[in-house]
Amino acid sequence: MKPKDQLIISAAKVAGRAAGDWDEFLAALSAYRLDQLNLMAQASPSLVQVLQGRAQNATEILDIFMTCREKANPILETIKNAKR
Repeated sequence: MKPKDQLIISAAKVAGRAAGDWDEFLAALSAYRLDQLNLMAQASPSLVQVLQGRAQNATEILDIFMTCREKANPILETIKNAKR
């Protein structure tokens, strides 16, 4: 299984077990992402690429976590079908 798929499945498990806390976590991660985007926008030219990478990473992680519940079941089904 790919590491990204493992992360999606694990995040979906946590999201299912701690729904209220999960929503709070996503809100905090969303605020962090926005902060990273703002830092990139205000960066000096010498730091733009570094801060752009951080903003891209925060955006990708947020997307993975926000969509983990929808993406986990198809991944698990694919694994299940591959074992047959």
